[in-house]
Amino acid sequence: MRQWQDDAVTTHPVVDGHNDLPWAMRGVGYDFDQVDIDQPQPHLHTDLGRMRAGRVGAQFWSVYVPCNFVGQAAVQATLEQIDAVYTMIERYADRLILVTAADGLDDTLRSASTIGSLLGAEGGHCIDNSLAVLRIFYRLGVRYLTLTHNENTAWADSATDTAAAGGLTAFGREIVAEMNRLGMLVDLSHTSVETMQHALDATKITISLADTEGLWFEVRDDGAGCDVEASGDGAGLTNMRDRLAALGGDLLIWSVPGEGVIVSGSLPER
Repeated sequence: MRQWQDDAVTTHPVVDGHNDLPWAMRGVGYDFDQVDIDQPQPHLHTDLGRMRAGRVGAQFWSVYVPCNFVGQAAVQATLEQIDAVYTMIERYADRLILVTAADGLDDTLRSASTIGSLLGAEGGHCIDNSLAVLRIFYRLGVRYLTLTHNENTAWADSATDTAAAGGLTAFGREIVAEMNRLGMLVDLSHTSVETMQHALDATKITISLADTEGLWFEVRDDGAGCDVEASGDGAGLTNMRDRLAALGGDLLIWSVPGEGVIVSGSLPER
């Protein structure tokens, strides 16, 4: 909370870990003529004017698709979301720039001339149980994968579904290992505590929690601390904090009314 009290955001640009604008734009066929985000869009949570006013220096655009997209349909819809982000970056090339590596992010934040645009895939169902699809998404610029969304995958349990795998399966650990090899952030948002713990056991690089429901934090108005809601407890928070610290990441907590988000770490050096 001190960051905001001291107006540090006026001197340090914001790096936002999750934005669902691509999914909102899907409702209009990704038509940026119909919905021009360079103009005020009060019916949306995002437009470029508000991003500039909020000092957003870089943005992870979520290429999320809901869990009712399964199999090849989930892969296709995710590719359409990725394509939409590229279309948006090309259309607003004087405002947005594609970023796929830490060095590029550093350069973009230093220049402050354009908003760094990164991609994150929300929900492991989007890879259709395929390491090859995971690798293709990485080659297309996706730099984090959320292991689950609101429902389990065949290889990982969600926080909001009935446990089936008891955390990560052996294939789930293979996915984490491949993400490590590629240099892709492992996002544990929405995952069960057991999945979080298994991923922490398996990973060798920083873990991210960018839009979490597995552990839901709400910062009190006085900024003095946080309460843990949903699955998880105070001991779970302490354990996660300590384990994330051991990976060399930072643990950041922010809140909006009725929601809480925890984010850890930084883009891998690739």
